Amino acid sequence: MKYTINDFNLTNNEITEIDLWVKNKDFNKIIIITGNIGCGKNTLAHIILKDYTIITINDYDENLNETINDVFISSDISRMFDKNKMYKSLIFDNILINSMKYISTIINKLNNNVPTIFISNIFHLKYNTYIKNKLCIKLNK
Repeated sequence: MKYTINDFNLTNNEITEIDLWVKNKDFNKIIIITGNIGCGKNTLAHIILKDYTIITINDYDENLNETINDVFISSDISRMFDKNKMYKSLIFDNILINSMKYISTIINKLNNNVPTIFISNIFHLKYNTYIKNKLCIKLNK
């Protein structure tokens, strides 16, 4: 089954904000998708970023800086094969409370030209400290 953004019980305001984010390339804003396991967070992220080559990062270790640098510096070979895809986008998957210390590092390295989505099973108040310009979407199963 092919899902659309309308399959996720989002409010009209959330759908409008997502549409504007993509249309206006307002990528200085970061989308945070939270919800229970299996509620469709990854599927929604992939729908939002469908026109981009998606790079998913889900390991938070000492190589995080290198991984982020590779995303921005390395050439995007996937564009050679699919001319319809735009440049890279980032999904940071499985953000956990013990990964919060990496969020400020990630935010400081992000380029406003790269659409970025954080996915987490939890929503923690520290997101409000680490991420000022954000669109938060909480999915319910």
